Amino acid sequence: MGVFSKLFGKRPPHTRDIPMTSAQAVKIINAYGGFLEKSAPTLGCVADASKLPFPKVQISEAILVGLSSATDPKMKDMLKAGYLELSNWQEGVGPEDRGIDTSKLDGVTDIEAQARAILAQAEGMDEWNNLVSAELALRVAQLKEKGFVIDA
Repeated sequence: MGVFSKLFGKRPPHTRDIPMTSAQAVKIINAYGGFLEKSAPTLGCVADASKLPFPKVQISEAILVGLSSATDPKMKDMLKAGYLELSNWQEGVGPEDRGIDTSKLDGVTDIEAQARAILAQAEGMDEWNNLVSAELALRVAQLKEKGFVIDA
């Protein structure tokens, strides 16, 4: 399996040659945007891609279709942010998000208990952080290549 397929998944065989319509893209983008408002992983965490409202590859394609036709700079920025945010969704994470989630420390006042909880959350994150970082870099490069300038 190639790097692109591993990061973004494979498109179903019956959809590979059928371009996404603007109406389909809008439907997917709206569902993804609403989903992010309620279910985005906490900053610094990674979530399982199966939780997304559509397959990751379809969301990516929809956002690129949206970026191609968007004229409002704020909308373009939101679409680019959503495209990059997809890197925080990976295959095989499991039902629980992985990473340091300080919201899970609410009510824990003992400093030592907080430190142990943070270390436990960080355990095994190197692999996920590497995947997220690699995909994020690839997504930034793709946006630049397609002419959707990303600020440094």
